Amino acid sequence: MGGVQTTLAQNRPEIAPLDRFQPAIQPFTIVYAPDQIEFDDTVRAKLRMLARRLDGNQDGIKIIVHSGAAQIPTNEAVTLSLRRALEIRNYLVKLGVTPAQIDAEALAQAEDSGPKDRAVISAR
Repeated sequence: MGGVQTTLAQNRPEIAPLDRFQPAIQPFTIVYAPDQIEFDDTVRAKLRMLARRLDGNQDGIKIIVHSGAAQIPTNEAVTLSLRRALEIRNYLVKLGVTPAQIDAEALAQAEDSGPKDRAVISAR
């Protein structure tokens, strides 16, 4: 009888501890006023929650930033987007997120109907 119990125990699947399972990263959008680079306390709170979520694992995020209305030259819009992306990235790094966990893309005006000046943060 003892041999059967040993066999059953050997055939059980390994179960991962619950702390290894994290909820999926939910995308969110930061909407900027024209020429605004800094973000407010509400965005800081979301970024702190995101940094806690990324702490101690290999998950990563992508930041896609659009800037500028049609009247702004493309190079100026991309420069503004880059400054916004770096502001977000630097804040997350300050909170302990590794640079390797962050991909950022700075673009000019968005082609869709969303806000023209925005950053979208999502899982990569």
